[in-house]
Amino acid sequence: MPPNPNVARTHRLILRRLNPNDSDALRDVLCDPEVMRYSMGVLRRDDVPAWIDERVAEYARWGFGLWGVELLVSGRLIGYCGLTVIEIDGQPEIEIGYRLARAHWGRGLANEVASAVRDWFVRERRVSLLVALIEPDNHASIRVARKLGMHLELPVMLPGYDHPDHLYVLTADQDDLL
Repeated sequence: MPPNPNVARTHRLILRRLNPNDSDALRDVLCDPEVMRYSMGVLRRDDVPAWIDERVAEYARWGFGLWGVELLVSGRLIGYCGLTVIEIDGQPEIEIGYRLARAHWGRGLANEVASAVRDWFVRERRVSLLVALIEPDNHASIRVARKLGMHLELPVMLPGYDHPDHLYVLTADQDDLL
């Protein structure tokens, strides 16, 4: 029997595994230059199914990944939020990240879903070290990171980038977070 596709639920959102049927909805996120402004770039519409396939493979590899964010009242997929493994200075780290369609900005949804992901990770993995790489001009994501309890650690230069990102880190006891 396949695992439950729902990862977490908040009072407005469901966090669930992505699947191939999510391509159309995710195009509103991954193909929007404004949404993807602080990322590695905008995807072409035809690249979205492969992007989803990569996320599904991560669920099998790591037991977590980037999950779909769905509105509880309508069941509409509005973006993604979750965890990825990144390498910083030769060390693997777990990064929290998210993207929501522009129509859903400014409602506190990013903080709501990122908090649910943080809590899931601490509860399920019994680990309390999460990182977020955030461009210094991305003030909205900096606010979310601070609300999650993250603090600015240092600038980090990643391969392929022409400027450093800021590394935000969450280190706390489980009891402090949950």
